[in-house]
Amino acid sequence: MRKILLVCGVVVVLAVVFFYFSSDSGEIYEFSGDITRVENNSISVEGLFVGDTVPRGYSSLEQTEISLNITPDSTIKRVEIKIPEPIGEPFYPDEQPKKETSATIQNIEDDYAEHVIGVIAKFKRSSWNPFSFEIIDLEYRLLVR
Repeated sequence: MRKILLVCGVVVVLAVVFFYFSSDSGEIYEFSGDITRVENNSISVEGLFVGDTVPRGYSSLEQTEISLNITPDSTIKRVEIKIPEPIGEPFYPDEQPKKETSATIQNIEDDYAEHVIGVIAKFKRSSWNPFSFEIIDLEYRLLVR
């Protein structure tokens, strides 16, 4: 009898946790930071949430690391920003010449091996796994000479 009650209790707790995290599955979030890891079809990004919507369990005030999954529906844009001469002088990246191209996870892996990559990502919770995030739009930026 105790085992049955224990199993029922665990199932109820898991159902409540699953419902809690999946209840915001329709929200779209935005995150800005630097890539810390690229594995298979996912990237880990350390940074901050941007905007008013923040997933449950996270804070918009604290820097955090999240894992984002790239799906066939994800749009990835690569932006090369030219570093102005002389090197070492302060500059505003948004005011510099840019080259934008469409990209894939393989491009991210190749660039990550040689550069620090900054990203701005729009994403949502996965519909099949509320603890996972799926990228909708990803823009990653590289500083080049």
